[in-house]
Amino acid sequence: MRTEIIPIVLLIIMLVLYAARWIPLGAVSVLGALALWGAGILTVEEVFAQYVSDVVLLQIGVMIIGSTFFYVGLADDLGGFIQKRFSARPELFLLIIILFSSVISAFISNTATVAMLLPVISSTEYASGGKLYRKYYCMAMGFASVLGGNVALFSSTPQLAVQHILETTSTAGVRPLGVFELAKTAIPLALLLPLFYLLFGIRMQKKLFSEEKPRSYENKEVVKTEEHRSPFRKIMVCVIYLSCIIGFIGGWIPIGVTAILGAILCVTLRLIPEKHALQSVDWVTIVMLGGILSFSSGFSKSGAGKLIADTTFGLFEGVSASPMLFFVLMILVAVLLTSVMSNTAVAVMLAPIGISLAAALHANPMTFVVGIILASNVSFCTPIATAPVTMTLNAGYRFSDYFKIGGLFTLFAAVFICILVPLVYPF
Repeated sequence: MRTEIIPIVLLIIMLVLYAARWIPLGAVSVLGALALWGAGILTVEEVFAQYVSDVVLLQIGVMIIGSTFFYVGLADDLGGFIQKRFSARPELFLLIIILFSSVISAFISNTATVAMLLPVISSTEYASGGKLYRKYYCMAMGFASVLGGNVALFSSTPQLAVQHILETTSTAGVRPLGVFELAKTAIPLALLLPLFYLLFGIRMQKKLFSEEKPRSYENKEVVKTEEHRSPFRKIMVCVIYLSCIIGFIGGWIPIGVTAILGAILCVTLRLIPEKHALQSVDWVTIVMLGGILSFSSGFSKSGAGKLIADTTFGLFEGVSASPMLFFVLMILVAVLLTSVMSNTAVAVMLAPIGISLAAALHANPMTFVVGIILASNVSFCTPIATAPVTMTLNAGYRFSDYFKIGGLFTLFAAVFICILVPLVYPF
């Protein structure tokens, strides 16, 4: 069997197993990555390298810092403050979370935005007694942070990677993007998300999650004594949390290392017992996350993505040369590939193809380039493509939840891109 075919077959098997839940999700992810090692696509080191990646380290650090919020009583204070204002208006709180995430991620890392808000949402769920259930907010927050990351050139990695291609390409009509040039298309796309939740998402979430019970915060060794919930301890946790946010924004050291340092400080300063800190990490999510990221890396490395793209465009070689037809195909391929591999890898792989297609069709190459960048950032059918969405697995979602809610929004977003981009960048 060709090397490029193996990851595609494995992916289909993994998706079936994820949906059926016959074996633990973490085991499916790790076995999928190990299968790529068996096929000679990944080395053993590459299979397990993702467990010390920024995304996984960030997830562990955020879980421990979030647990410290509960231990010192900050969850009561912060969550209670929000709960008093929004417990009777959960839909309003959802819209605020979406808009806030979109705006913040336009100026700082979208991964940092999610890392910053996860403890806040968990605290709010705790203080509200489950009335403001985190599953109603975390997925939307992840989606919004990705869409907000489209606004500026520096906000997300795909456009930065494509910018390098544009700067080194001499094809007629190709030029570098301006710092906020993508805002013309990214802002309308970001505004599509709150509209989607108002019309469909809120209703779908109620149907999916109404019978689920919010996680219990009982028996978590959260000590209620004044000593452990003193104002001084709360101030120390706030200082650590804000320092991490500053580190996320500044980018002086890797974002995952910043989160781990914050977690270590919480333990070292005895703001939370070491045993409780380790117990607060959802290791099932961590195992699954590392495996998913490794499989995604192998999928990209194998050339499976290029095979899918080449096969799709090859099917239409005899079709009358229509820029719109091939633009729509390019968007669909980008969305499909981003569901199973890194959005940055997809954007870098498809941008040169889009430029070449535009030249052959005598069309505007910037139409294809901008469409590819946006399409690589709207695939929410799975939690694989982008770190912000992957981190929302922390809320306990199933893969099918992303397919049902994120899949529908992805469809709307893809259609929106196909209509909007040619209007802003005519062929």
